[in-house]
Amino acid sequence: MGSSPFLEATAFPDHLELYWPNLSHRETIPLEKNHTLDFLNDCHNKYRVYQSPFPFSGGAVGFFSYDLKNELESLPDCTENDLNIPLWRFAWYDGIVVYSHVEQKYWLTSCGINEEGECSSKLAHSRLKQLELILQQVIQTPQTILETDSNLMTDSYSTIEPSVSKPQYLKDLERVIDYIYAGDIYQANLTQRFSMPWQGDVWNLYTQLHRQNPSPFAAFLPYPDFQILCSSPERFVRIQPSGQIETRPIKGTRPRGDSLIDDEIQADELLNSPKDRAELTMIIDLERNDLGRICQFGTVKVPDLIQLEKYPTVWHLASTITGQLIKDLKPSELIRAIFPGGSITGAPKIRALEIIEELELYRRGPYTGSIGYMGFDGAWDLNIVIRTIVMKDGIAYVNVGGGIVADSVPENEYDETLHKAKALFRVLKGRLDESQ
Repeated sequence: MGSSPFLEATAFPDHLELYWPNLSHRETIPLEKNHTLDFLNDCHNKYRVYQSPFPFSGGAVGFFSYDLKNELESLPDCTENDLNIPLWRFAWYDGIVVYSHVEQKYWLTSCGINEEGECSSKLAHSRLKQLELILQQVIQTPQTILETDSNLMTDSYSTIEPSVSKPQYLKDLERVIDYIYAGDIYQANLTQRFSMPWQGDVWNLYTQLHRQNPSPFAAFLPYPDFQILCSSPERFVRIQPSGQIETRPIKGTRPRGDSLIDDEIQADELLNSPKDRAELTMIIDLERNDLGRICQFGTVKVPDLIQLEKYPTVWHLASTITGQLIKDLKPSELIRAIFPGGSITGAPKIRALEIIEELELYRRGPYTGSIGYMGFDGAWDLNIVIRTIVMKDGIAYVNVGGGIVADSVPENEYDETLHKAKALFRVLKGRLDESQ
């Protein structure tokens, strides 16, 4: 948990919006096209602290939008930007509360770093006292769902509206398969968006989502202009201060069974599915190539080829790819080499991105981008933004999709997207009219 950032930065294609809370100063910086990441390079050099006692002791926390892809590659721009979500937004935190679920203990940490990148023990102690007061308030506040939040307590449901009709989505899936047989791609991740009106306490909604669908890479970003409620099971990239890098793509999905026997059948079917194993293997190869662009020669390995993973509503297949980074890489060089993640784009990545842009109606925004941190010590941990609700102007948006390969059956792929959205629809009290 972080509090009181000393710098906030929001990137749009042609400008940066900066805010220094402690100085009460705002600034807008015009940019040349495709240069927003230069600012992250500058901050990486300016705000550095070594030998952190925890995996994260402070640094930049925020998200990269999927639509950052247009800054990284020369791509068509066909989708509608109806939500106007930034390309990325990060805030630099020096005061961090660390909680160990194993030891059930809290630690407070601060580097005492200021806006100029200078550290002082006086500033560190001041921030620790502030964190202690905040932590006492959190501990003393009952962690219960507010009964006044009618959206969470009601038994009534609202209708969820799809961005495209089911027949049109099936046609789009067929179009992807046509591209595969034409030799353009091996795989593409096509998605659809759902929306519904929603009013209530967003933190309570996130708490319910986390209880019903606990995930290892969950995140809650309550910005004033929009909110991101993420229950992602997938890690995009983790970087250790030593330069060790890891990515962990997920592909292949089956719903959890209604009984123990049915659940085991679903898991066994997924683990032994030639289609799903091939789908994951394609992405493993793509991720190996991506890491090979930024890793020392011969260090890229696949320690876990294909593993079965269990989640509250679905089964998944996952793999782990690791490597040792080339020394002194800039953040922009890392991001340009690997973003967006291969599991939510396809292979080859650039052609898959072009086909996705052709067929999807709206910009994805945070969905299939990444949420996480870039620490003062060089440690990174970023997820893939899936199983996520984006709240903006009283509307809840949910995107879901899946990897399409040559032997995909469109009807089955459509059903898979609904399996993935099940926990999100349930917590939103939304129902899909499947006659649409």
